[in-house]
Amino acid sequence: MLGERIDDPACVESGGVTDGLDLLPLVTTLAARKTTVRVAAEVAGATFAGQPLSVSAFDGYEIHVGATTRAVPRRSQSCAMPVVLRMKTAPFPTAGSSPDLRARTL
Repeated sequence: MLGERIDDPACVESGGVTDGLDLLPLVTTLAARKTTVRVAAEVAGATFAGQPLSVSAFDGYEIHVGATTRAVPRRSQSCAMPVVLRMKTAPFPTAGSSPDLRARTL
């Protein structure tokens, strides 16, 4: 949803192509198989507006239903935002993932 668009060639949801919010240079392609896993995590050193967040732990669902890839750049991408999560429960297994720490730059 945060990316440029969502492709649904297998008609998992409504089918076709849906515009995303265009906040991140990403394209998500839905697949026929959907996996939902309950997880708990905490954000390491999280701040908002220069102030530390009072709540850094959260729980929820990790949902996998396809693949998200970087979109072909339409404009200059000058900012990078590091996201670091320490997983308290085993995450959905992916190639090269670590169950203790994931760091991604968007």
